[in-house]
Amino acid sequence: MRLIFVIQGEGRGHFTQALALKEILEENGHSIEAVAIGRSSTRKVPNYVTEAFSQIPIIEIKSPNFLIDKKGQGIKVKRSVLKTLLKFPVYLKAVRKLQHLILDTNPDIIINFYEPIVGLRNFVYHNESRIISIAHQYEYLHQDFIFPPMSKLQQLALKYFTKLTAFGSELMLGLSFANHETDSKKLKITPPLLRKQIFSLSHTSSIKDSVLVYILNAGYSKQIIDLAEKSLTKNFQVFTDDPLVKDEYVYSKNLTFHALNGEKFLALMQDCDTLLSTAGFETIAEAYYLGKHITVVPVKSHFEQMANALEIKRKNIGDYSLNFKELNLDIPQERNPQQWQDYRTWVESCQNIYIDIFIEIMKIQPEKA
Repeated sequence: MRLIFVIQGEGRGHFTQALALKEILEENGHSIEAVAIGRSSTRKVPNYVTEAFSQIPIIEIKSPNFLIDKKGQGIKVKRSVLKTLLKFPVYLKAVRKLQHLILDTNPDIIINFYEPIVGLRNFVYHNESRIISIAHQYEYLHQDFIFPPMSKLQQLALKYFTKLTAFGSELMLGLSFANHETDSKKLKITPPLLRKQIFSLSHTSSIKDSVLVYILNAGYSKQIIDLAEKSLTKNFQVFTDDPLVKDEYVYSKNLTFHALNGEKFLALMQDCDTLLSTAGFETIAEAYYLGKHITVVPVKSHFEQMANALEIKRKNIGDYSLNFKELNLDIPQERNPQQWQDYRTWVESCQNIYIDIFIEIMKIQPEKA
């Protein structure tokens, strides 16, 4: 099969999922013809992503994103929506740019990692492109998903946006910590997409008092500094997309900041005993596979991250707090060993499940527009 990837560039998770699926597909003889990355002016595509796709044409397209508050921590939901509406002509240009890429490459399948420009493109153009949409967020459309406290209007808005990203898709794959049946023919629950390096890392290796930190928004750095200053027996390795951190910055004896780097992040994850992170799904999924203690702080006003935080608490995967600086990292976390082993088995079935899905999709004749 010949494929193109379209990746939402907000955060680390969608990039990691795309790299993991690239490995699976290429190992089974399929080729990625091109990659489109949806991004805003406030996010830079990490070097480890461009390096991984260095042999594949990459284009960037303008894409809606959240506006960050003055503290650089939470998101401004209403202003983000207004900005998206005002910039609609810009996003229509992105739609045309993506359409040109699709026509030039003529892929068998388009893989969409939660990029709304794909859904918008399918409103505008009605040719017979075959699309599979992949993200943890598609689990929100499952009949049994438990939402965090929010109004019915907010729930509807989140579901509507999620459906928009997958408009025109033949299938949505909802990445999940566990398998469960769905009553929708277009939604299938699948394992997390973890890069193959994870499977070669030891889940028994950990250095006491070693804390790996990933923060989506650089505004949380001050809270991490405060936490490190009151936890002098612990060593903090912090990954951030802060443009001021070019490679590595040693702030103090027990606190070092790093620019986003996939290989370094995984190496430090193997050796840490605790993951401290904003509540993105992919980072939690990796740390849980390796048996790490997990504490997350959902980005303020970020409904998706609050949903993830509540889910890991409810499923006894880890714990959450509403800020970093008041955390007590010495509180022990208990975990059900059988639940953890079931999760590892679920994750390790990933390659077979995804290849079977692609084989079945290619057997089905596409519906005529």
